[in-house]
Amino acid sequence: MVTMTRTTIFSIYNKLLVIGILSTFITVATGAPKIEIIQGDITTAPTIYPGVVFEAIVNAANTGLLGGGGVDGAIHKAAGPGLKEECRTIPEIRKDVRCETGNAKITGSHNLGLIGCRYVIHTPGPVWVLETNPAWKPRINDSAPDLLRASYHNCLRLAVEHKITSIAFPSISTGGFSFPLEPAARIAIETVRSWDAPFPAIVYFVLFDEVSCATYEQLLGLTRLTPLPVVTEMTGNRSFFSPEFIPVGPDSSFELSGEFRSVGTTPSIVYFGVDCYDSSRRSILTCSFSYYPGTETKLINPCTSTDTAMIVEDASRWKPSQNGCIAFDIDDSGRDLPNYNTSNFGITAVRQIAERQWEVQLSGQIGKTYLANTKIREHFSAGGFVYCCIPGGAIPSEWTTYTGTVSSGGSGCRFYPFTKYIRIVILGNYHQPSSAVLQFRNVRLR
Repeated sequence: MVTMTRTTIFSIYNKLLVIGILSTFITVATGAPKIEIIQGDITTAPTIYPGVVFEAIVNAANTGLLGGGGVDGAIHKAAGPGLKEECRTIPEIRKDVRCETGNAKITGSHNLGLIGCRYVIHTPGPVWVLETNPAWKPRINDSAPDLLRASYHNCLRLAVEHKITSIAFPSISTGGFSFPLEPAARIAIETVRSWDAPFPAIVYFVLFDEVSCATYEQLLGLTRLTPLPVVTEMTGNRSFFSPEFIPVGPDSSFELSGEFRSVGTTPSIVYFGVDCYDSSRRSILTCSFSYYPGTETKLINPCTSTDTAMIVEDASRWKPSQNGCIAFDIDDSGRDLPNYNTSNFGITAVRQIAERQWEVQLSGQIGKTYLANTKIREHFSAGGFVYCCIPGGAIPSEWTTYTGTVSSGGSGCRFYPFTKYIRIVILGNYHQPSSAVLQFRNVRLR
């Protein structure tokens, strides 16, 4: 069985789902929200801080809302191109401005849904220095403090409107916009502490560097949360799937990574990649779309579920193959693909027995009953999942990082045709004895 030495990223996702369900039945008491400090990347923190949930992530955006540098760029990268496309739908107030400084707009989370996030709230914070004259004397933006306070206020207002229970703030305007850290932190803390509304229940200040964390700790009188190592252990031949279905678009590209090691004397054999799903969230098998062109034909006689052979009109282009199978109720134009109405694997023999009559023999029973004149074609299996990281490698005893990419097009690993969703899949100790032990951690999809 699979045992956990630490709460895993996957179990965190399940907890997020439970928390999301329960939150609709809980009335949050009015009053200032609880505050926590986290040091790290705002796009990945919930994966290494067990129990932490970011229902909304605040993006320190620019007024165009189409991405930029710093945390803005990191959030857009993690959320994927869908976030930028949704931001484009927000009407411009004037050329290249979709949100005024100090205001806020809300969008979906897109690929950030992988960490349990539902929304991204975009707020352009103020620039501290408006310009520098030739004498190198900066002209300070006198309205910057009020605009920064408005940014935090408007994000919290949207949290109330959308009943968001937990929200994560970066340190707005203290990066490229040069707002001094300590006064910016005071404004952020004062605004949150004075907030008196049912939502949010908890505010996370997620700060990337040590200096920012120490400043917030001193002003709040709090200690930052401590991340725990996340390790999953698998004994014997087991498989693991992430619970979340991640949407895939026509131009999607993901980087998958994780750390693995074998424990004990038996090296683990691992397959690490993604499982592809169609629009109905049904796993796409390669035999559902892989076929030999020109093998379209039809049954001459009806067949029963226990038959191990069938008589067809033309099997001149069919091939005996242990990976071969028969797809039923096909469409000559391919509109039936992906076709899940297939026989078991194994075509052992193909022979002509009369004019326009061929016998196709199978290694097992057909499994279903079909009428005469049912259209069929020969399909085949070309593998299982898309193993973009580890395609069946032996894992050393030291922690080793594996990284791979999978995309909708181009060279390298590609999603199967008809893919609309993916899930992370790990096959551990494949064809290994029951004593084989695998450990993995920090599994991430970006």
